Amino acid sequence: MAAYLFSVIWPVALHMILSDFSVIILTAATGQTPDSALCTTLTAILVIPPVLWMYRGDGKPAANRLKSVAEQDTKKELDDKENGGPTLTWRIFMGIACFVSGGILDRVWSQVLLWLRVQDYFSNQTQEQLLASQLAVQIIGLGILVPVAEELIFRGLLYARIRRTLPVWASVLTASVIFALYHGNMIQILFAFPMAIILTLLYEKGKWISYPILFHMGVNLTTVVLGALAG
Repeated sequence: MAAYLFSVIWPVALHMILSDFSVIILTAATGQTPDSALCTTLTAILVIPPVLWMYRGDGKPAANRLKSVAEQDTKKELDDKENGGPTLTWRIFMGIACFVSGGILDRVWSQVLLWLRVQDYFSNQTQEQLLASQLAVQIIGLGILVPVAEELIFRGLLYARIRRTLPVWASVLTASVIFALYHGNMIQILFAFPMAIILTLLYEKGKWISYPILFHMGVNLTTVVLGALAG
């Protein structure tokens, strides 16, 4: 049991460790406190190789499939394999749909939070600091690298490992709560939780990590681009 819990927690803990390491490295290199987006980008660069290695190890012999505890899920996976699985054209279409949907839902949920006036009660300083960085860092780091890193950690590893022992609904809820709380800021928690549910269901149903990655990219790049235009 202890080994299982460690396997679930370790990817998130690794991200925390490398995040602190990034701050130390950039502070030593520049002699001042680096901006948040640059630290976040460096963290993603450092964390992607080890979590990708863990993800591939978890997926053997089928790299992009979840290990299911439900007999019907196992049967579906076997049927998909026998039928050749989704075509490349279908995956490309779904990838584009995920990316666009991420951008749309980013705006919808942001407007809902504005309508609820949560900004009157909680600070959004964390996001403001991230969006104060250079635009190139935001696009490459926040828009591309961070979604890859976070989806490998929270869907590809955390969720998939929880899913081995819990049913779908419990796994989705647990992984989504952890993902939301990890953001640490109340406004971001309120934003991240429903998004996490969608991201996790995309992985559960699509059985392909690229779907939540592209959805996440759509969310982040929409925020970055609109933030730049507004600024």
